[in-house]
Amino acid sequence: MTTWGILLAAGNSTRLARATPKQYLSIANRLVIDYSLQALLATPAIAKLVVCLAADDAHWQHTNYSHDARLLVCTGGDSRAQSVRCGLSALSSVAMAEDWVVVHDAARPCLTTADLQLLFTELAEEQAGGVLVNPIFDTVKMGQSGYCLETADRSVLYRALTPQMFRYGHLCAALDAAAGRSATLSDEAMAMELAGHRVRLVVTTRADIKITNENDLRLAECLLGGRDDTDRSGL
Repeated sequence: MTTWGILLAAGNSTRLARATPKQYLSIANRLVIDYSLQALLATPAIAKLVVCLAADDAHWQHTNYSHDARLLVCTGGDSRAQSVRCGLSALSSVAMAEDWVVVHDAARPCLTTADLQLLFTELAEEQAGGVLVNPIFDTVKMGQSGYCLETADRSVLYRALTPQMFRYGHLCAALDAAAGRSATLSDEAMAMELAGHRVRLVVTTRADIKITNENDLRLAECLLGGRDDTDRSGL
């Protein structure tokens, strides 16, 4: 079985309200997307990495890895699910149904090689796949119209991260089925859940934040600023 990668970089950063998409902002003198690319390309198990870009992307050529031989580039869709499906289609001539596909967000620059290896190890015997998660230690309130409805049981709550890793054939079918019923998906794991698959939770306590606002940028800079680029084992 072969492992393939998909990096989602087609977002337009509407929540960050910056002219430059968040994946192309600079943190500690490097582009956000370059951190994500480095982590994935440093993993020998990934045979080929598909990068899903916006149709009007004007920044990709300025990344450190735009000419890497292991990369394929495709145009993403209007939603996350559509972009993932575009990435899967780009692999259709080489990927087998039982192969693994690792899907990662370009806007998650703090991914470590340790967590990638953890994902590979924990999912090796799984039939469908799973998702990297952080346990939630905070008290979580469910609210409506500005008032608390109830306090959630945090012992069963996890924050979904990326990478998410699933069998190629299962993920293609799950995304197609979800699109057929016009389901709104927040991630690939949700598509797999709706298709009836058991999605394994791979727990890590390391930071794998997604850049969505200015505070995330500052936190990522603190986490990445002092990291040695030759050591991506942890934070």
